[in-house]
Amino acid sequence: MCALDDVGETVALLGTNGNGKSSLMKRMMGLLRPSAGAIVARIDGESINLVGLATEGIVARGVIGA
Repeated sequence: MCALDDVGETVALLGTNGNGKSSLMKRMMGLLRPSAGAIVARIDGESINLVGLATEGIVARGVIGA
């Protein structure tokens, strides 16, 4: 999945029941580890692997806003 957003833009994740929306968000927030692969955020040209980071670290990097 790739979500592009500009500063101040809001991105919505839509889908029917059972399609993994909550699972994706939990993995992005560091609450669940993926069984394979990586979760990478690109911020200001820098790639940040989110796997293994604490939720506080993910929020501090600006990946997910509070």
